[in-house]
Amino acid sequence: MKNLCATGLISISEIGIAAIMVSGIAQPAAAQSLPASDKPKQAIDVPDSLKASPTLEKWRTQIPNVAQDIKTDPAFRPRLRLGYQSFGDRSSNPTGWQIGLEDLRLGQTRATLSAEYSSNANGNDRDLSADLHYSLMPLGQTVQIAPTVGYRRLTVNNLATSGLNLGWRTRLILSRRSAADITFDQTWVAPGTDRETGRSKLSFGYAITKNIRIATDWQRQQSRQRKDDRWGLSLEWMP
Repeated sequence: MKNLCATGLISISEIGIAAIMVSGIAQPAAAQSLPASDKPKQAIDVPDSLKASPTLEKWRTQIPNVAQDIKTDPAFRPRLRLGYQSFGDRSSNPTGWQIGLEDLRLGQTRATLSAEYSSNANGNDRDLSADLHYSLMPLGQTVQIAPTVGYRRLTVNNLATSGLNLGWRTRLILSRRSAADITFDQTWVAPGTDRETGRSKLSFGYAITKNIRIATDWQRQQSRQRKDDRWGLSLEWMP
């Protein structure tokens, strides 16, 4: 009987020790199986340049609707221009200056307003115009085609031609927000009359800072009486 009791006591003791050992081993395993949400999170090292990015900040607050932005957010910006203007070899004074306003958007429409004035040094050759352009496609697209209607007064050696200005504008946007683009304008002043004068103008602009860009243009003006080529170089400010 004593041997049986002794054997029973030893068995109970062994069971107790084994239970304690199993408990000690199982406890760390349970701790390792904590849900991922209870684990300490590691901070992501984001460069300061990315933290200051307007695009990243916009995406943090709200994911943009890219399709809607293409329709409503213009790929170009309004600009004020001031620079040099050549008036061709036939001008009495071929050097002069130019000032202009480009691509001023009218409200939330596809219509933009452009105006310019140029003159040679003695004022014998002058060019004044104001035009309305209406884009046929969403303003966010990289290719723009816009009919042009406006008024133009062209003075060459003190002989003036003025009247309705009709044509179109084609633009290829190389980089959005007027960072780089190529524009071609074809217009006719006083169309259908004996004073009709056509103008073909090719211009290129490239931004050197966020708000300043360099622009150059070449244009050919042709009427029944004469033809001349002009070119210009200017600085443009983008507000």
